[in-house]
Amino acid sequence: MISRRKNNQIIPVILINAVLTVLCLFKKVQIIHHCLLDILMKRNKILARFIALHGIRNSGELEELHAGEFPVSATGDYSDVKVIGPFGEIEWNKVSRISDKEMRNLMLDIEEKIYPVLEQLLKLEKQADSKTHFEETLEKLLFDEEPPSWDLLEEDLIQKYGKDYKSKLKI
Repeated sequence: MISRRKNNQIIPVILINAVLTVLCLFKKVQIIHHCLLDILMKRNKILARFIALHGIRNSGELEELHAGEFPVSATGDYSDVKVIGPFGEIEWNKVSRISDKEMRNLMLDIEEKIYPVLEQLLKLEKQADSKTHFEETLEKLLFDEEPPSWDLLEEDLIQKYGKDYKSKLKI
């Protein structure tokens, strides 16, 4: 066995090679782990987008809260906007925009809509040829041609679809 002398001790080269091999394997395992995490995060993003679109975005309660006129601010930070109530003015930035009752109704409505979405996802996954096919189909559906509009600026939507984009995208 070949060995090297260090600090008056004999260290077998085989032991050094074994330690280096283990360290290299550990690094490869770390790389594989990071790749798997990236794949899982991508899958979770796709699933989250699907649930948000089909389980939350068109919730009746949310649409009701979203309807109506929103104030315009000359300053841009809404410090110039006030709500006038029977007990005085409230700065817009301090106003609660949803009551406890509305929040409860919203959460119940979303829960009711998410349950069938999760069932639909499970059914689609079972019908797909493979997990990869399932994920590719969902990704194409959600991120290609006409993605959900909440991640696009209104100017982008107008440029892409015209001023009547809401009717074209069923918003």
